[in-house]
Amino acid sequence: MEIKTEIIKELSRERNEPEWLLLKRLKYLEMYNSKEFEKYFRYGLSIILNSGNFSFNEGLINKGNIIIKSDKAIIKKIDDSVKDLIFTSNVNKDRFNLMHKAFCFNCNLIIIPKNTKTEIEIKGNSNFLHTVIIAEENSEALIKENFKVENLMSYGVEILAKENSKIEYISGTSVDGYYFGEYKADLGKNAEIKWLNALKNGKFSRVIIETNLDGEDAKVKTATIGILNEKSQADIYTISRHNAEHSISNTLSKGVVRDNSKLLVRGLTRVEKNAFNSDGYEKADVLILDNAEADAIPNLEIENNEVRCTHGASIGKIDDEKLFYLQSRGLNDEEAKELIISGFFEPLFKFFNSGEERINVIRGVVEC
Repeated sequence: MEIKTEIIKELSRERNEPEWLLLKRLKYLEMYNSKEFEKYFRYGLSIILNSGNFSFNEGLINKGNIIIKSDKAIIKKIDDSVKDLIFTSNVNKDRFNLMHKAFCFNCNLIIIPKNTKTEIEIKGNSNFLHTVIIAEENSEALIKENFKVENLMSYGVEILAKENSKIEYISGTSVDGYYFGEYKADLGKNAEIKWLNALKNGKFSRVIIETNLDGEDAKVKTATIGILNEKSQADIYTISRHNAEHSISNTLSKGVVRDNSKLLVRGLTRVEKNAFNSDGYEKADVLILDNAEADAIPNLEIENNEVRCTHGASIGKIDDEKLFYLQSRGLNDEEAKELIISGFFEPLFKFFNSGEERINVIRGVVEC
């Protein structure tokens, strides 16, 4: 279905958006109208994800409400200060991505002032949501979001972490319909970010976490969880780009697939020519039950030889001997499987090395 420019112009004027933002929307709308929604996504040799009967109509553009709470952060609508930051991710240029950039009118700007430590909570329900976060020098923030997606949600996050800032971003999303989440961070000198992203189910879900280590000694730690059952399908893609010296990236992805679900876990660690003495690591583990399918595709792109980079991936089923042992101790089949799955996620607790609140986020998704 083609969306007319008059709809975008009217919604933009209602919100008193700056002219540059409207022009961006119109550019993406033109690209959106010229493309078709892709139905099949093929990766590797065996995994084909199917977006099914996805459909979009203009009635979903301005639907839903989001609440953002913080004691010290400044929260406002998008303005000229983020002209060169908003809608800058170009990892995917398909119609799903263009849909978000053209139709997302629930846009918010969060500024964490210098030398400030705060917590930020994002909750509610919206078909389209975009959040730009600027972490000023020496600031620190714990950001928590939790969404329940019933029909469609397209969500974008762009973070600018300035020198010596520290961000911890925890997100948990349970999906009944379609979910498209894109998270992007640009890190300055000695800045740090930790991503903990948990996804459950969805007819078709795609999560992209992109981190650009632009400053010397910048660090990123990314942990993802994918739990799928029935006929759910999901693509989880993590990207770490080392653009400066002594930068460090560490990625761990865990997935459990049941029934007839499909999960794809992709990873990219790229080290540019000037990112000397950088360190990159990525690991993906997926546990398969029933007739589910999964694939893990780690990838390294290294442009200089003064670095250390490693990656690994494993995909397998529950060990029959372990299952038999637990059943011999009085557990039934389902109880034994759940105990093994719980142990499968245990490395995430050590990897993230955080407090009880973070561990509860992981357990909440794993156990639900």
